[in-house]
Amino acid sequence: MNVKRRCQNWFMLAISMWSSVSLVRGAGIEIYPQNRAYWQYQGRPVMLLGGTDDDALFQWAGDMRLLRHQLDLLKASGGNYVRCTMSARKPDSLTCPPRIAPYTKLENGKFDLDRWNDEYWRRLERLLAECQKRDIIVQIEIWATYDFVNVGPKAVNSWPSHPLNPKNNINYGYSPETIFPKKPSKAKNDEFYLTIPTFKNDLIVLEYQQAFVRKLLYHSLKYSNVLYCIDNEQRPQHPYQWGHYWARYIKNHARKRGRTIYVSEMLRDFVTPKDKTLTRTQRMVGGKFTAVFDYPKIYSFLELSETSTRFSKYDELWKNMEAIRQYVSGSPRPMTHVKIYGGGKLNKARGARETIHRFCEFVCAGRSAVRFHRPVREGENGMGLNPTAQVCISAVRRFCDIIKPWQCRPNIDLLLDREENEAYMLVNPGVAYGILFTGCFGDGSVMLDLSKYPGSYRLGWINLETGQYDHGDQVRAGKTIAIKVPSKGSKHGWLATLVKE
Repeated sequence: MNVKRRCQNWFMLAISMWSSVSLVRGAGIEIYPQNRAYWQYQGRPVMLLGGTDDDALFQWAGDMRLLRHQLDLLKASGGNYVRCTMSARKPDSLTCPPRIAPYTKLENGKFDLDRWNDEYWRRLERLLAECQKRDIIVQIEIWATYDFVNVGPKAVNSWPSHPLNPKNNINYGYSPETIFPKKPSKAKNDEFYLTIPTFKNDLIVLEYQQAFVRKLLYHSLKYSNVLYCIDNEQRPQHPYQWGHYWARYIKNHARKRGRTIYVSEMLRDFVTPKDKTLTRTQRMVGGKFTAVFDYPKIYSFLELSETSTRFSKYDELWKNMEAIRQYVSGSPRPMTHVKIYGGGKLNKARGARETIHRFCEFVCAGRSAVRFHRPVREGENGMGLNPTAQVCISAVRRFCDIIKPWQCRPNIDLLLDREENEAYMLVNPGVAYGILFTGCFGDGSVMLDLSKYPGSYRLGWINLETGQYDHGDQVRAGKTIAIKVPSKGSKHGWLATLVKE
């Protein structure tokens, strides 16, 4: 082979290698093939951690200084995961700029559904672009349920003022022209979810619903950092076929544009999880939840914010999550919790310490994404991105960087003298062990079974109150090793990391 031919071959090889790297770097958010319960981003496994002060975060692009500050704060805390409902109703947050609707409002006060409000869509693209710059994943919820379902006299910022309500637009009227009655029964707007072909097949309203979704996808499919959820808390009375229809619709639309997207649904069922006549598994994945769990070809990941996890604590929560994990083991998918409730200043049901424990317990239970819920009504419902949340996110990011959850499995059976609610663990046998110590149950001391993997390990401690990391000491393990939390220094508990040297 002459020199010229060798140079040509080396050049082509270099081009090929560059192209391969380029494709990987441009791949965006995907399911991690080595462990399909987790995500990868730009070709590398990633744990999604988040907390923001609003749900419709794209609306903050009305004040870019405010939006950038929120995203920079999240990034600096180790976060990479935000929630974005496509809501236009009046926000709970007093911080964010006024929200705007996706349609043009006319001088007579009504909306023209055939004319977009370009600023609404510019705000969405600004959010997606700013997040992509920072490697932040955006979970979009297409239908912001609370914009549609409340029709009573106190719901002034919901359906009564929504552009798709016949009284607020110039494009269609009430029944019999469309599915909407002038006076909805029982102060609900169930008709909105019956427009699809399986039910009333209201082609007039459905066409505008489809146009909204297509417009959203026109903008969002330009970006590779987006996950999709059909609804925010779809109500028990609404048909599960609604979610199936829209999941197929957006996946087919994306496919035509050469894109693969990942879709889930957030269902609300507050009856099944509390039915003590059912087995644990039936309570966790039964009832309306089956419409998501049993359809892996429709829903490529599981958004679990509104499952039974709202109704359980500590060990009971762990058992519930394990039941879910076992149920989907035949078709493993990433499991996300985009809303972790509690910890707000006015929250009476769950304080900051328990909310932090829940955040960390989800990570130890093998969840792929966790995020603190926004502080509804000045702090009643969530921690958002307050200073306590920032410290927790930073601490958990360090924990994940050391333990690498995508290489682990949840396992508390190896904790031989564990007391109830005391500790939770992720395990990569003989390589890494990550343990959450709640610090408020038991004596903070456990024996870890290492009978199959003795040797030298490095034991480190992460303070959940301060975020500080102590590299710890080298420890020698025989059949077991004693692990005891530091005597003082954290009212929120500890994360322990034990890594083989």
